[in-house]
Amino acid sequence: ISIVKDAEDRLRKGISSLKERAKTITELVDNAQFFIAERPISINDLARKNLDDNGRDVLERVRQILVSQSDWSSGSLEEALRQLAEQSALKLGQLAQPLRAALTGSTASPSLFEVMQILGRDETLARLDDVLAQLPS
Repeated sequence: ISIVKDAEDRLRKGISSLKERAKTITELVDNAQFFIAERPISINDLARKNLDDNGRDVLERVRQILVSQSDWSSGSLEEALRQLAEQSALKLGQLAQPLRAALTGSTASPSLFEVMQILGRDETLARLDDVLAQLPS
C-alpha cells in the first residue's frame, strides 16, 4: 500500500509540470507514467540508446554524486550535476540524457532536477541501481 501512496504523491507533485507540456489528456497520461511506474521501469528504445558504455559510465559517476547529496532540492541537485559535468569536461546534456533514460524510461520529461526531487532520494537511487544492474559492465 505504501508503494501506491508514494506513486500517488509523486504524481500529485509532478502533474503541474506535465500539464504545461501535454497537448491532450492522453499525452498527459502517457507522460505521467514514469511517476507511478513500478520498478524496474521500462525504457523505450530511443532512451535505451543513451545507455551505452558511455551512458553506464555517466550513470555510475552521477550515482556517486547523488549518494552523497544531503540536500535533495532541485536547485541543489542541479548544482551538483553541473559541477560533475564541468569536472568531467562534459556538457550537462551528456549527463542528463542517460540519467533521464534511467529515471523516466524516456528521452523527454519535465526538468530532470524536478523529477529527481519528486521521485525522492530512495526512488532515484533505486532506479539508477536497476538500470546499472541491467547494463553490461
